Amino acid sequence: MKQTLETSSNVWQVAWQDATFRKKIIQSFSASALALVILPFFFDFIQSRPGATLNDWLLPQVPAQDVSKSIFTLLWGTGVFLLWRVWQQPKLAVPFLAGYALLTYTRMVTILLFPLEPPAGLIELADPISNQFYGQTFITKDLFFSGHTSAVFLFAFSLVKPRERFIVGICGVLVGILVLVQHVHYTIDVVVAPFATYLIHRLAKKWAEV
Repeated sequence: MKQTLETSSNVWQVAWQDATFRKKIIQSFSASALALVILPFFFDFIQSRPGATLNDWLLPQVPAQDVSKSIFTLLWGTGVFLLWRVWQQPKLAVPFLAGYALLTYTRMVTILLFPLEPPAGLIELADPISNQFYGQTFITKDLFFSGHTSAVFLFAFSLVKPRERFIVGICGVLVGILVLVQHVHYTIDVVVAPFATYLIHRLAKKWAEV
């Protein structure tokens, strides 16, 4: 374990000597950090405005249940795994950070453009880590498109090995199903998430390679 950590540290030292890598990672990290600073104020705003209620055929067929623990485990388990891979392979850092920043800003735009009321039967999602960025109130109107689902798919797309991408992608599908079970999202929020995230990942990866 110690040898692995030392090897990863050496790999990062080598990567950091590349001026382009340093510039890109500072830019993408700064953009991500700025998004985290803005989010509480953004969420306060969207939570206070009225929105439309979608006629979702599927949700009424699904009895609402609290599956917060399962969502938390899948989201942060896959997130920690990706961070471990990033620590081992610095080349993954820039596309992931750029992808996270672009994903966050894209969701902010779509949420602004499509104000929605929360689905009927919503059960508050208990996620002590994510909730740190939400401000003082549980946010119910950050809907289009699903942040939890898109985050796990971003983790999957950011990995290199096909088997790992597949496994984490399955976790993304499970998270999408579970947020529907908890009624914290409409079906369209979940369906759009992987496709939007893939496009965002491709853009971020292309920028990272310039």
